[in-house]
Amino acid sequence: MAFLTVNILDILKENDGEVVVKKLTSSFLCPKNKEIEHYLKKQSIDFARRRLSITYFVVDDSNFELVGYYAIMIKRFDIPKSL
Repeated sequence: MAFLTVNILDILKENDGEVVVKKLTSSFLCPKNKEIEHYLKKQSIDFARRRLSITYFVVDDSNFELVGYYAIMIKRFDIPKSL
């Protein structure tokens, strides 16, 4: 079994990208932390489009089934020179 990492924005660029993302995430469950599940299913598309965070899907190469994901938050911060 091999895994691929796919950027959500690469999927969303396709004509039916949003449908593909929703189908891919529809079976994802996280009973120990519903916020993780909520982010993936309800916020990841909007956050990616607004460049607030970028989600990466880890999928099984043989059947494009979601096996995991991670997200990187994009936030600018300044470090004062006087540190």
